[in-house]
Amino acid sequence: MLKISLKQSEQPVVLPKHIQCAVMKMQQTILRVQRQNHLCLLRTDYLE
Repeated sequence: MLKISLKQSEQPVVLPKHIQCAVMKMQQTILRVQRQNHLCLLRTDYLE
């Protein structure tokens, strides 16, 4: 229910600063992990 209502409202949801920072850090760590996984996959493909 919450996700649907957020998508339907066109106004961006304003979060407190510390929550925004936490979310950004989380996204950065996820991206970093994905990049490392991608490099590992490329490396194993190359070895094979």
